[in-house]
Amino acid sequence: MSIIDSRETAEAKYVKAFSNENIGKKQSGILEDDLLLFYILWPIIITPKEVQFVFLFLVTVLLLKRHKLYFDTLSFFLFSYILLYAFSIFLNLLIRSSEFVRVLAAFNSLGTWVLAVLLYLIYKNLDIDMKRLYKISFINYSILIIVWIITMVIHTITSISELNIMTRRLYYTEYFDQQVVIRFMGLMDYSNLIIMFGIFFYPLYFIYIRNFKHRTIQVVLLIIGIFPLISSYSRSGYIIIGTAIIIGIVYFVHYTMNRNVFFSLFLLISSILIAVFFFTDIYHLMSLQIEKLMAAREGSNKSRGLIVEESMNIAFRESPFIGMGIKEISSNGYPLGSHSTFLGFFYKTGIVGLLLGISLFILINSKILFLKSSFNRKIISIFILLMSVSFIVEDIDGANWLLCLYFIFVALLVNENSWITRKH
Repeated sequence: MSIIDSRETAEAKYVKAFSNENIGKKQSGILEDDLLLFYILWPIIITPKEVQFVFLFLVTVLLLKRHKLYFDTLSFFLFSYILLYAFSIFLNLLIRSSEFVRVLAAFNSLGTWVLAVLLYLIYKNLDIDMKRLYKISFINYSILIIVWIITMVIHTITSISELNIMTRRLYYTEYFDQQVVIRFMGLMDYSNLIIMFGIFFYPLYFIYIRNFKHRTIQVVLLIIGIFPLISSYSRSGYIIIGTAIIIGIVYFVHYTMNRNVFFSLFLLISSILIAVFFFTDIYHLMSLQIEKLMAAREGSNKSRGLIVEESMNIAFRESPFIGMGIKEISSNGYPLGSHSTFLGFFYKTGIVGLLLGISLFILINSKILFLKSSFNRKIISIFILLMSVSFIVEDIDGANWLLCLYFIFVALLVNENSWITRKH
């Protein structure tokens, strides 16, 4: 009898505690929501970097008030890089003169790295309601689609070649493969951020849409969701997003189909593709298309080449081991060490920083590769893994929100708490 009573008492206490916890969650305001950053993401995106930093700082402080930090091996590499970066900035301030604007930019970047690490340490142990995150992400991605539709309508009606709203650009026209195209910026700092935004949120947008009852609506929404990415005219983005979607489709078919049927179908399609490659001219045609894509924005290629050359020469000559710390302006008007995360590692923090940066991504990707994956977790992992490849030609800290979101997504993926199936 006492055993039954004790069990009933324990159950009653659990139900009461769970009810109180839920009541607490309902009563708490948005400022106490662990997903606050995702709720205010668009206000952060459309503001200048300095304002982005303030928003991200406040979000981090609010989270730190309620949660503890738990350090791991990855955080050791991150803090080592931050300390090296800080040392490089201060040392170069002592021995070289730099423009005040460039010094501020360096401290903004350093501060954002600190916030990103803190957000990683917080989110990797939070018990996040992923269903709610999917819904918020669906809304955020839908806003991008709406902004893209407005862009297309405005340009179709007015034929205006460029449209700025306040200090942000909605779109502009330029030559791509010798044709004038509308390059969508979506009020972000630059067009390639559309691709970065898509890598984060298109898989979550897809996961949420899977719950819709009507298959036609699912397909239409998924197709519409690709158009803002296409309109960015990011060549590396086409390759990364295209590869991620193809791998995602293969995994989806594997997940939903009988295993024996899948492998039979996989062998059949592979055999056909091998035969097509050997007995047709398709390989040559594909090579030409890739070369054509790479040369589609020839001015961009020259600009990137000049930045790489100048950055490498200056860093090797002036400070090869700990880097230059502060990104000065190159001869073509862009910051040195930009347009590539790994070039940035070397320019800002030298050989030591580059080795730390490479080790950092090896550790992150190895963690993600060996995760015990549910379907949703696997789909998100595919996109985040391929994002590391995009960092060869993109800055991880090109926007403050980009750097912070990357480490939040890494944290969410390695956090087992958010992927446990709960039965209440």
